[in-house]
Amino acid sequence: MMQMSFLCFLRRVAIFVGLTVGLSLLFSAQTALAHNAFDESSPKDGEVVTAPLSEWVISFTNNVPLNSASAEVINSDGVRTPLSNPTHGDSEKIVRYSLPENLSGEVSARWRLVSTDGHVVSGRVQFTITTGLVSNSAPTTLPPQGSSTTDAPNNAQVQSSSFLGFAQEPIRWALRLTGYGALFLFGGLLFAQFNFAQGILHDPKSILLARGSALALTIVPAVQGLQFVSDLNNSSIFSAIFSINDALSSTPGSMFLLRAISGGAFIYLIAQRSLHNFSTTFTKLASVNALVYLTTLSYTGHARSFGAPWLGVPVDIAHTAASAVWLGGLAVLIVLVAPHLESEKLLSAFQRFGDVAKFSVITIIVTGVIQTLRLHSGITTLFTSSHGQILLLKLLAVSLMLKVGDINRRRLIRYTASPSVALERKRALLVRASYTEAAIGAMVVSITAALVTATFN
Repeated sequence: MMQMSFLCFLRRVAIFVGLTVGLSLLFSAQTALAHNAFDESSPKDGEVVTAPLSEWVISFTNNVPLNSASAEVINSDGVRTPLSNPTHGDSEKIVRYSLPENLSGEVSARWRLVSTDGHVVSGRVQFTITTGLVSNSAPTTLPPQGSSTTDAPNNAQVQSSSFLGFAQEPIRWALRLTGYGALFLFGGLLFAQFNFAQGILHDPKSILLARGSALALTIVPAVQGLQFVSDLNNSSIFSAIFSINDALSSTPGSMFLLRAISGGAFIYLIAQRSLHNFSTTFTKLASVNALVYLTTLSYTGHARSFGAPWLGVPVDIAHTAASAVWLGGLAVLIVLVAPHLESEKLLSAFQRFGDVAKFSVITIIVTGVIQTLRLHSGITTLFTSSHGQILLLKLLAVSLMLKVGDINRRRLIRYTASPSVALERKRALLVRASYTEAAIGAMVVSITAALVTATFN
């Protein structure tokens, strides 16, 4: 077994961080507040309007690409009317919609747009128009042209009714979960190969897992890129295939495309393993490609949102890389390595894994604190916003996993020093506790997949 020395590990970390910061600064020409959020509406939510109303004005915290903005109004009779051709107000943060004539009574107005970091944000306000109200309960005018009833909605711009239109949120979550799972497993295999299980990538099962993970790392961002184009153009995901060039018009779209190419590079590296045999050249190529992949992943998350995006990107990359080492390495250790090692060698592998995993845990904690402070300026939003609530749930799960991991490490130290405990019993207890730790880790990954696009409202 090959073990990486501590100085060698620190040197690689320093190189990785340096490349990360340089690459992030290269791409950081975008606006700091990339993630958009609702600011205010005119009319306001709950407002009663007594004068004729011809337009609805919404302001946001960041610039709005008009080609991605869509809206509809639903009047008191349940008639839906799409609002087309929005315009900017005094700035690109303000969007104006012309309202249909004879709109009266209780009105629900919905909006939806794609922010410049690729996230879909939406919301609604409700207001009442008293001008022109009639006593007769039946409508006195025909629905505006192009409208429909709630029984047969035709506004694909706002409704996320099927995969043929906007992909439903569960599908987005499943894609993100698959992407993270593949990334962590692939990273765990590479970590195992060069730390505690040299030669594991020659095992048929490991190669199959590496190929499958690399394939997922290619397909998932490609589909997400199509989703982004679909959101941007208010079209179906299948129509987006013929508008893929639109992805290159923005940073998120180009990052999805570059990430898919990077995933393909992993497939190629694994396919050529017989030539490089996991030599130093392979290590360098895999490390550079991993940096590219993690950077593009960071650019389609919250790393560039809110304060200090120049810090958010490298911190997010370090956080994800450390998570891959810890969670991916643990999964590989207990599923692929443990069944093939004698008890004494397995205890040694656990110890080597733990020596590096503890630095990963420290990195995860430090970077997690930095991101939390960067995204949430106060403690209030941790309890009031969707992002904050999901983040608190993730922190709880991570804390539980840390506790289980700490118990594992204490047991390892105690069992190694105690000759009275049978070797096979040491093995069984460690593996069982590690499965518990890995199960909690899977829950953490699932929560993280939901956290990526959570709103701050």
